[in-house]
Amino acid sequence: MVEVLPFIWVIVFGLMAFLAAHNIKHTKRGYLYSITTVLTSSIVLSFAGGSTLQFFGLGYSIDVILGD
Repeated sequence: MVEVLPFIWVIVFGLMAFLAAHNIKHTKRGYLYSITTVLTSSIVLSFAGGSTLQFFGLGYSIDVILGD
């Protein structure tokens, strides 16, 4: 299951990006940010959050727990 998680993340991210783009296009009064800004910020914040969790050793801790 751990090997499949990155693929699940990519699929869920793609689905959420599609839904965000659809909702941005169908707002009544428009949207403040462009679709590229929303998707880029989502990717950057996702990378920053994952890097932060990796820096604090969360990945290692989960690996040890699942290994036991």
